[in-house]
This record gives sequence, C-alpha cells and structure tokens, in this order.
Amino acid sequence: MYDAAVNGASAYFDGTADALSIAASPISASGNFTLEGWVYPNTTSESGVVGQYQGRSTGRMIITTNAGLLIFFQNGVTGGQATVAPKQWAHFVLQRTGSNIAFYVNGTRILNNSAGNIAQDYLVIGTEDVNSGNYPNTMDGYISNIRITSSAVYSEGTSITVPTAPYTTVTNTNFLLNMADGQAIDSAAQNNLTLVGTAKTSTAQKKFGTASLLLDGNSDGAILNGDSFNAGTAGDFTIELFARFVAQQDYMALVTNWANGNNDWYWGYYAANDELRFYPGPKSFSFSASNDTWYHIALVRTQGSLKCFVDGTQVGSTQSDATDVHHSPYILLGKHGNGEYFNGYMDEIRLSNFARYTSNFTAPSEPFLDKGQ
Repeated sequence: MYDAAVNGASAYFDGTADALSIAASPISASGNFTLEGWVYPNTTSESGVVGQYQGRSTGRMIITTNAGLLIFFQNGVTGGQATVAPKQWAHFVLQRTGSNIAFYVNGTRILNNSAGNIAQDYLVIGTEDVNSGNYPNTMDGYISNIRITSSAVYSEGTSITVPTAPYTTVTNTNFLLNMADGQAIDSAAQNNLTLVGTAKTSTAQKKFGTASLLLDGNSDGAILNGDSFNAGTAGDFTIELFARFVAQQDYMALVTNWANGNNDWYWGYYAANDELRFYPGPKSFSFSASNDTWYHIALVRTQGSLKCFVDGTQVGSTQSDATDVHHSPYILLGKHGNGEYFNGYMDEIRLSNFARYTSNFTAPSEPFLDKGQ
C-alpha cells in the first residue's frame, strides 16, 4: 500500500499564482542553518523555489530554476548554479556553517564562500519573493520535503549523500514541510496526481476502503502527469474504474486525454443516448446508468479489438480500433478540457498497458493491488 511517509509526497504549483508564505522566517540572521528540499520543474522557465528577500537588487536570498539551471542568488548576485533537467527531481541544500555558505545540488557542492546575512522577516516557497503583494516567477512544477534546521546538518565537504527517504525531524529542526497529506494518490507511485477545482475525497461514499473521489459536475476533475500509460495505435490497454453517478447530463467524461490536437482520445458516458462512448469515432456501447449505484466500468483493447464491460459483462459489440492511446501531455479524470464534467464518485481508477479482460469476468470485489500487474 502506498504510504507518503515511506514513499514521499509533493505539492503542485501551477505557475500562475500558487505560493506559500511564512510571515516569520525560521532562518536565523547570523547563526548556522540548513535549508534543503527537492524540486521538479515542469519547464525551463524561471520558477522560484524558495525566497527570502524583497527585490533582487536589495534582497538576501533566492533559490530558483531558470533555463535548465538551479540557481542560488545572494544579494542579487548569482552565488552558484547547476544544470537540472525539466521533469526530473533535483535535490538541493543551502547551508551556513559559521560565516561560510555552501550550496549543493544533487549531492555536489557548487558554492563554498564567506557570506553576510541572508535573513529577512518572511520566507516564500514556490515563488521568488513577495513584492507589493505579488508573487513573481511562481513555480511551474512540484516541490517536496522542505526542511530548515538552526544548525549545520551536513559536514563541510565537496559532496553530501542525497537522501533516499522523506525527511524527518532532527535536532534543531524548526520547519518541516513534507507535503504528505494529499487526499487522492496514485498508489502505483508512477504519476503526479493534481486535483482540480473543489475535487476531493469523501467518506460519504466508497466502493472500498474509507473514501472515494468526489466530483461535483461543475468544475472538478483530476490531472495525471506522467508517461506510464502509452498503448499507441496497436498496443493492448485497459481503462477501468468504479463510478457512482449522482446526477446525469448529456456528456460526462470518465478518463480522457487532451493534447490540443487530432490525437485526443476520450472515454465517457453519454446520458442522452444511454451509452458509453470512446472517441475518436465515436465507438458506442449501450448502457443505461442509474444514479446512486456503483458500477465497475472497463474499456479494453486486445489485438486491435475494442470491448466494453460493465460489472464484468460485455456491453455492446466488439469493434476494431487503432486509436493512438497515449498519456502526453496528461490524462484527465472526470473532465475533458474545461467541460463535460462528471457528477458523482469515482474509486479504484486503474490504467494498464495490457488487456486485463478479454471475455466476461467477475467484477473486482476488493481494492486493486498497487504492486505488480
């Protein structure tokens, strides 16, 4: 079972207005400290990771990504930088020992010099600073495990050992942000899952366990960022989930891809015609859903043949299919673009790069395994 305390977790910043601000910075004015964490930039655009200054010309400290670099600025001057690739995790440590500042990226020291104060009366995460209420160059990506201690955690040297587990509290820890309280997670730990709108888990209904994903039919959904699901035009695949409708409208997306091009694919329910539909095509499968009832719904392609199953029984006819089923740039749950929102609950959503079902079967009676197939 996925456990954020063991496997780690992160916070997503959308690059527009997301940021965290701490009124009283836990970094001391002149004493020893260690600031460390992880960052996953989505792009090469300038994105603030951690800042403690107001205006670069008079400021004290900033860690930011820009043009494929992770950069430490001190008093407006580049103090050290290292190459970091977009869509990859990078580990960083900024540490002051006595009067010396050291900056490490992925375990390698790239700065080692004497430094003055870098303290100020606030700290921001996911942006560069707070200037007249604005948050410039906000992070487009993910940040995880920000820890600040009022002592030097690492021995001075040319390298440090990069952590392999989430941070815990150590001596003199005065700030720890593990981002480990995410509600809906990818139990296979292969994708970053972002909830949209007021999407949330709810204990009011669940197929298994203690909760399910609640979507309100107006603006809610979820985004899967990753590349683990990619069947192409000829590969086998399975898209399955448990769905419980609260209210129905003409089109309600279940699982879709939105690439702003001709290769988009879409799997949803068309209530007006009592059928499940897969686009492009469309390819339709007759099914009349009732509200307030859990259904196991599976779409399977096996050797170029597309089949749909509801509660283990095939509905509609088998149809040939060569749709380019891919993950890029992301997969949407319960929405398509900015519309066709699903109204109800979802549970046990699973995407597989093989055909799990080729004929009628017994619908799952327990949660899906998070390891193996």
